Amino acid sequence: MPRPASACAPAHRTPARLLLALVLVAIVSSAAPANAAPATPAFGATIDHYAAYEGQTQCLAIEQPGVKTFRAMLQQAYGANGGGILRACDVGGRSEHKEGRAYDWMLDVNVAADKAKADDFLRWLLATDQHGNRHAMARRLGVMYVIWNRQSWSAYRAAEGWQPYSGASPHTDHIHISFSWAGAKAQTSFFQADPSHLPAPAPAPAPAPDSPSGTPVAPISSGGPFRDVGASHPMVDEIRWLTDEDIAEGFTDGTFRPADPVSRSHMTVFLWRSAGEPHVKGNEKRTLGISESHDGRFYEPALRWAASAEVVEGDGFLPDGRVSRAEMALLLHRAAGSPAPRAGHAFTDVTPDGELGRAVAWLGENGIVRGTAPGRFSPSSGVTRAQTAAFLFRLA
Repeated sequence: MPRPASACAPAHRTPARLLLALVLVAIVSSAAPANAAPATPAFGATIDHYAAYEGQTQCLAIEQPGVKTFRAMLQQAYGANGGGILRACDVGGRSEHKEGRAYDWMLDVNVAADKAKADDFLRWLLATDQHGNRHAMARRLGVMYVIWNRQSWSAYRAAEGWQPYSGASPHTDHIHISFSWAGAKAQTSFFQADPSHLPAPAPAPAPAPDSPSGTPVAPISSGGPFRDVGASHPMVDEIRWLTDEDIAEGFTDGTFRPADPVSRSHMTVFLWRSAGEPHVKGNEKRTLGISESHDGRFYEPALRWAASAEVVEGDGFLPDGRVSRAEMALLLHRAAGSPAPRAGHAFTDVTPDGELGRAVAWLGENGIVRGTAPGRFSPSSGVTRAQTAAFLFRLA
């Protein structure tokens, strides 16, 4: 035990800079909110059904009341990191943001404090309650799906748990939460219980330049679905169909980039989604010849399906390679079940015999692919995102 200083000993003085630093730390520490799950009442055993999928069907410039209350609740529990609810109809593809029933909570997975908030919130949202109800808060809030850090959880596929997410945005800088209409309108049990646990909805943040809150928004059908795909684009209908069917997405800047090339990984994902996202067990990967280098990649579930269906070869799959017209023809033909053509084709740059010849002949006679010039198929030319939309639209 140290000896106490005598009355005559000079008092120890904390250096001024250190004292100032300690004061600042104390101020910051007291101001920073601890991660604490939102306050919730003691619900009974009765609980809402899992939300079904309800995609966007209209365009509204209204923040729905349940989503506004949810935003205020998060900010009360976790502090800052705001986010947006609305999105203008001419930005990007199909989205519940355009109906005011989705929220983007701006958290960065690479920032430790943000990740801690996300982890705490998701534990609370998907925890089993005291009555044994799984995913209790998600069901009571009417959460339809969540996307975060390259993964998604869907209420309508709750038994599958978190799944790899292969959209254009990896969602590493925000959590996306979409609500059913019942949740968005505050009609689920979370909002209908004793309201004492609910904060007053915070006022909407200042609107972003492309999301004018309170301003009438043009219907989605009045123009093109993306900034770079207007109503006069030659493949606007095919691109709109592709995004409406959730086969492909636009980019976070509101573009589709129709002239960009398509990689093998993205083409495999598009075909997988077109087929209804069939599930192939992960433990079958090795028997399909799929290398461990693909483990955890966004396209892995699609590759498992494509290899098992013999659409692609699992061994030697090059995800970043660009798809040529010849490869596209083979992939489309295999995805359709490799049917036999009724006759040959008229292209001089494709051998009539062999798998490619049969694929081009069948696709041509069914109006799925066309030549690049009279008598020419151009098998080595690349394929753009717009052309991919057209091929998949015609194949459907």
